[in-house]
Amino acid sequence: MLYPNLPTDYTPAPLECRPTGGFSTRLRILASAAWWAVCRLNTTVQILWLNELDIFAAPSAIVFDVGALPYWFQIYDAPFLPHSGWLTARQILSTDDMAFYTSLMQKKPLRIVAGVQIAPNDATFWECLTMFTPAAPIVEAINTAFGQIIGRTLVGVHYRKGAATQSPQAAFWTAMAAAIDANPGVLFYIASDDPAFVGSAQLLFPGHTTVGFTQPKDANNPEGNEQAAIDFFALAQTTQIFGSAGSGFGQLAAYYGGISYIEILA
Repeated sequence: MLYPNLPTDYTPAPLECRPTGGFSTRLRILASAAWWAVCRLNTTVQILWLNELDIFAAPSAIVFDVGALPYWFQIYDAPFLPHSGWLTARQILSTDDMAFYTSLMQKKPLRIVAGVQIAPNDATFWECLTMFTPAAPIVEAINTAFGQIIGRTLVGVHYRKGAATQSPQAAFWTAMAAAIDANPGVLFYIASDDPAFVGSAQLLFPGHTTVGFTQPKDANNPEGNEQAAIDFFALAQTTQIFGSAGSGFGQLAAYYGGISYIEILA
């Protein structure tokens, strides 16, 4: 497991970070914060996990096994900003922006808000990414969805409704049919924010699909938010992922799982 190089006389001057956005965006930011602690700051990390209406309302403990995180990385759930100091937190927009702010602040505590990945895509970032493992209910839901997998090849399918112009449903049907022709035993794990896509996949490929969610993906519903984590960690356990153009969700799951990613285009 990764650790920052904390000196023996270390006086806490932590990196405080508030991630914003949906599940995969927040995961990128968590890994980014860990990267800065390990590679540049030699400090501890404190994450303020704020429930954001219309974006992501699930507490961190619902989706992550927070007890498995190293001592130097802590996540605090909050339904609202805990104090006014967060109102003046630095908005970080890029890795270069973070580097500049770090230089500006010297060894003072850093309190930042980030809505994008702010660390480079190097080996340490991907190692930091795998620090974050699913909570027990997420693992249970995935095991239930994968109950049919014995002796079968599992392929992930991530369809994002907003990417339909670049990655239409018909293009996914073509790729999935070709996969079945090549391997009649293939089983598709379907992850999508479009119930119509899921229903069509089940009708078109009977016996070849499975899903891991039962609740609507409502940004204000913690149970619906939980489904994003189920889909992410399930996709990461497949052999490859067919994904929508313009969406980083499936691509990040492929990186997390160390598997191939195929962007489905019209």
